[in-house]
Amino acid sequence: MKVACYLMFVFYVVVQCQVTLPPNRLKNVRLNQCVVNILNKYFTEKPELTYVNLNTDDEELLKKIYLTQNFSLVTRNSTHQSFLPNQGYLINSKDVTTFTQYFEYLMTDPTWNPYARFLIVVERLPNDELRVIFNELLRLHVNNALIINGTDDAHLFAYNPFDNYACGKYYTEVIRFGLCSQATQNLYPNKLVTGLRNCTFKASLAHRPPFAIDPLKAEGEKTILGTEEYILKVLSEKEQFTVIFNYNYDHNIYSSVAPNMTVSGSMAMLRNNETDVIFGGMMMVTSRAQALTWLCGYHDYNDEIRFVVRRASLIPIWKTVYIEFDATVWLLLLLSFIVYCAMMIFLLQAKDKGFVALELLQNLLSQSRDIRCPMSIKYILIIWVWFAYLINTFYQSSLVSLTTDPSKEYQVKTEDDLLKYKYRPCFSVALRKYLSSELREDIPKKPTVVPLITHDVEGCSTTFQSLITQLITKY
Repeated sequence: MKVACYLMFVFYVVVQCQVTLPPNRLKNVRLNQCVVNILNKYFTEKPELTYVNLNTDDEELLKKIYLTQNFSLVTRNSTHQSFLPNQGYLINSKDVTTFTQYFEYLMTDPTWNPYARFLIVVERLPNDELRVIFNELLRLHVNNALIINGTDDAHLFAYNPFDNYACGKYYTEVIRFGLCSQATQNLYPNKLVTGLRNCTFKASLAHRPPFAIDPLKAEGEKTILGTEEYILKVLSEKEQFTVIFNYNYDHNIYSSVAPNMTVSGSMAMLRNNETDVIFGGMMMVTSRAQALTWLCGYHDYNDEIRFVVRRASLIPIWKTVYIEFDATVWLLLLLSFIVYCAMMIFLLQAKDKGFVALELLQNLLSQSRDIRCPMSIKYILIIWVWFAYLINTFYQSSLVSLTTDPSKEYQVKTEDDLLKYKYRPCFSVALRKYLSSELREDIPKKPTVVPLITHDVEGCSTTFQSLITQLITKY
């Protein structure tokens, strides 16, 4: 009897527990299952998934994704940088306001990837605030995005900024896929199906002949396009789009990237959507490559910075008299001459020592002389004559080579040479500021890097002036 009462009590407790379950449990189950199904279908090609929680307390979704064991989850704080690669985004937001407030923090990641697929779950999503989210996505050029409202029915929404030749600049309507459980369409289709046809782009250029020529700064009437303008014009005719040229930035101002991936200078025009295309030259560093994912170089160099110095000039004519031998050879030759003179004076017991020295010098200059002496001493003189012949032959051959093919002064070619020969730097003001910001240190306070950089050199205000100054001065 006691056993029967105990079983009835357990059954009653279980029933009561089922009745007191949270009312939103069923909603979470359907919503979570919808998210997992979408992830398994569209995100498994790249198994790394970045999960961003924007002020929600729902941990069930993260647990369910983990149990699938199909993804390597990277959880990211809403306001802190992440240096891990982002191949797909799952964003769980409390409401629209929270999303617009924190979403742009994702751009501070060096590995920010707007081309990845985005799945965004918003718990409270009124229909009249849908466009607020899509406007934010459009501003940051996030096109492959799908939004789910966090309700029991879990509706799906998307947008296409390339529909009807919108060219990624605007969208006309919100795409409604309906219930998640009933959606059969491709939720992440290829949206760029019309290419660049009928698009109009704003291109920003600087006056940099022959690459780009500003008609207002060109001497005389402009009759030809710069190479960069011509390239873009050919591409526009090929792909059937229109380009509006604007000469509205100074190429002497270098763009820099802060640690939070914010951009200053002319490249900020791209991030702020002030222009669509910028042509110009710049030094590529790691931070800039991470911040600007849409760079494309067509005559670029990699991993280098070049110092431009004047080409070495021809050596003066008078130096060709002695540069055939270096200082060591000349000293050894003088020592040999002195030793041989002393030896011959001792062997000949000559009273006129100067006469013997002059006789040996004539032999060294390939002039024959008859020195009266015993045969045993002549054998010793033959060694001197042979030595003088070899030295004279080497000297004359080198002299002929220098006459027919003049030699040049030493060409400075390393950073150590700049310090050794005390070259004065001629950096433009913009370049100096750029290097200081990129290296996170004040270069003018480090004379071991570039000497005398603390002093402004006349004629070095701009890059063009620096090149002219370098051409007309030696240091």
